[in-house]
Amino acid sequence: MKIILTILISLFLINNLFPQNFSGLNEDKKVDRLERYASKKWRINTCWTFGENESKNIGFLYQVQDSSITLVDVDKYSNSIIDETSIHYNDINILKLRNKNRLRTHFFIGVSVGTLAGISASLLALGDKDKGYGIVSFALIPVGIAIGFGTGMGTGSKRIKIPINGNYDTFSKYKKSLKLISKKK
Repeated sequence: MKIILTILISLFLINNLFPQNFSGLNEDKKVDRLERYASKKWRINTCWTFGENESKNIGFLYQVQDSSITLVDVDKYSNSIIDETSIHYNDINILKLRNKNRLRTHFFIGVSVGTLAGISASLLALGDKDKGYGIVSFALIPVGIAIGFGTGMGTGSKRIKIPINGNYDTFSKYKKSLKLISKKK
């Protein structure tokens, strides 16, 4: 019972370290939360746009104009722009954003918490030697690492989802926040 409780507490902590869920929020709260991320110099690594005819564009959010956004593809080695795509607000149904180091950060947090949970569960099981757990308890360490890895990668892959739906009013509501996040102000 102690082992299950330790693993459940670890999973709860991993899942709630950096919440980034916009579902269930009204538009004003979404804008406030996005501006709060931008004010902390929140770096956007990847931006996805999904259009009406199932078109999909992926790139770095480079610039936000009056009625469009510009995504760029950057060469990793020379840090120069390879491709630049301008997308009008009419062509955007959903805009998704993700922090630059979100996956890496959540991976390390998940594995660390999972390792600690596995070690503590193993030590708790070793304390009950008379119940016959013994060496089998060391198998709990890789189980904790695997659960931490999966949970960390799952929470790290979350994206901010902004429904534009080709509406200028919605686009203009998020424009200020998107300008704060974009590379070119």
